[in-house]
Amino acid sequence: MNYKEYEEKEIADAVKAFSKHETKFRVGLNGIDVLDFRNPDTVCYSMRIVFDHERYDRVYITGDLGEAVVYPTCRATLQGMAKCFTRRDESGAISVNWGYFLEKVRASSDRYCWDSDLFIQDFKEHCKEYGIDTADEFLEEHMGMWNDGVEVDDVRGITLSSDAKRDLEEKIDHDYLEWFYDCGKRVSPRVMLWLVALRLAHETVEREAKG
Repeated sequence: MNYKEYEEKEIADAVKAFSKHETKFRVGLNGIDVLDFRNPDTVCYSMRIVFDHERYDRVYITGDLGEAVVYPTCRATLQGMAKCFTRRDESGAISVNWGYFLEKVRASSDRYCWDSDLFIQDFKEHCKEYGIDTADEFLEEHMGMWNDGVEVDDVRGITLSSDAKRDLEEKIDHDYLEWFYDCGKRVSPRVMLWLVALRLAHETVEREAKG
């Protein structure tokens, strides 16, 4: 699964997860608005997003999907955030600019995750692209036993033994630091969920405003 396929799947999963969610949006005094986005029958995947746009423009995400503090360059409102980081095209498909969004996140729960199968896929694709024919040999030697190889943890990322580092530099690419640790790395599903929630909640509020 490449990057685009991964993103499309996560967005589709998020839309499905939010199919029974309801939007409660309160425009508050002193430039602080509150969005509650949840399924009334369960706390699973519930979110609260606080938009503080009185002076410094800050957004605070809390709930069952983790936490984040965002310093957006756009106005810290539901409309501003939804339009800045998400869109829906003419076909009805939702897309999100998670890379730009994460540039504005100052603190959060996990932003990325790693997958061992995707690691192998990305590693092989990189080696093939650059004409490196020792990828299978490296993986066979170092992916099986952690004591002398590669560990791919879904939160901490990739850890290498000294032997694996030596073989990477000597047999694969002496500039491996520029790309190796991104193999198997994908944006965390929670980030996609936050952004899809912004889009869906914004659309609900817009429909209700139009009557």
